[in-house]
Amino acid sequence: DEDISKGERVKKWMNYELLHKMEEFEEGIDNSLLQLAIEGSVFRKTYYDPVKKRNVSEYVSAQDIVVPYTTRVTIEEVPRKTHVLNLSVNEVTFRAKHGIFDKDAVELSIKGRVHITPDIIQKASQDVQGVQQTQSYDDVEIETIKVLEQHCWKDLDGDGITEPYIITVDYTTQQVLRITSRKTYDTF
Repeated sequence: DEDISKGERVKKWMNYELLHKMEEFEEGIDNSLLQLAIEGSVFRKTYYDPVKKRNVSEYVSAQDIVVPYTTRVTIEEVPRKTHVLNLSVNEVTFRAKHGIFDKDAVELSIKGRVHITPDIIQKASQDVQGVQQTQSYDDVEIETIKVLEQHCWKDLDGDGITEPYIITVDYTTQQVLRITSRKTYDTF
């Protein structure tokens, strides 16, 4: 009888969390089911978001998940899985200013980028020729930083036992932006 009432309380709380606190949950499930039909694989990532200060559950494309090629276990049992994120410079800076990412690593990451792209070369060529292009809203490109969020097991304290961690690295500069303990509810 006590277990049944406890189960009812947990059910009510979880329904409240999913439907009222996690604003993106219902729409995210709908999008995930649509993507399942299109892509054939769907991943949902549930974690505590320190920016939003609440639990979130989001769709992650199979194209943004990297696991060892020869893996023969389920996604939950893989010892290392990486989520490829493309964050805007503003998002990275925000996370650094709020202590989520290492400030020194972010400064090195942003300053260490070389911004020579074919678009810049083309623009310089057009400037030399006196050609001016109009710019629409769609032409504005927001610079993104590719960040690798690796969910892995590491022995960082040297006791011979691996523990679950999330290690976030800037792909281009290989700077470690964050290392945090992975909780059991931070899962794909």
